[in-house]
Amino acid sequence: PTAGGAHLGTLDRSTIFIKDKADRSTVGLEESRYIVEEPERAGEERLVKLGVVRGGDTSSSVSLRLHTKDSSATSGKDYFPLSQEVVFAPNVSRVEMGVTVLGDSEKEPREAFTVHLKPLRGSSTAITTSKAIVYIEEMDSVASVTFPAPPVVVSLRDYDEVSTAPVPIPGYPLVCVTACNSRHPQYRKTGGLCEREGINDTLTTYHWKVGAPAHLHEMHNNLKDVTSDTFFT
Repeated sequence: PTAGGAHLGTLDRSTIFIKDKADRSTVGLEESRYIVEEPERAGEERLVKLGVVRGGDTSSSVSLRLHTKDSSATSGKDYFPLSQEVVFAPNVSRVEMGVTVLGDSEKEPREAFTVHLKPLRGSSTAITTSKAIVYIEEMDSVASVTFPAPPVVVSLRDYDEVSTAPVPIPGYPLVCVTACNSRHPQYRKTGGLCEREGINDTLTTYHWKVGAPAHLHEMHNNLKDVTSDTFFT
């Protein structure tokens, strides 16, 4: 008992937890860009190895979801799509995942798809690098740069409203809006990739096939090839 006659209870100790943000578990893709050479023959496959790394506290297990998304490359045709759980066992700081790239007989520019890393519901793990772009290179590539999404062609009249533009008007000047142009409908998704990869319209060459209409909505078979460094014709 104390001097005042009070008695100590049975609970005579307490545990204090100290939270340190430096110990928080972080996970991210090891690289933001991967380049793989397309197999030479149709039907052949090539594996792209994607590293996923963990930092901070590695004492517990962590699970995340890794999935692919089409860009200029098409899943099932250019690569096998992936949606898979990534599991880190305790004290494991690196896991390797694989995406299979498919060969075909088509002659085409460099293609790309993206890989995304997301936490599972309820996870407190911080994601550092959540997105990466995978470029598929041909042996004799016909282009040195691939835009992350197909371009949109509209009439010059509709250049300020590309996302709602109707079918181009016959005989009216056309505009080719690339995915790295801020007016492109998907620019909110592609703009960051364009900036990170240094892709823009500055050195873009545009190839058009031009011909006078024979009738409304019809074209002559005799189309002329026009090459220009401007995005309209």
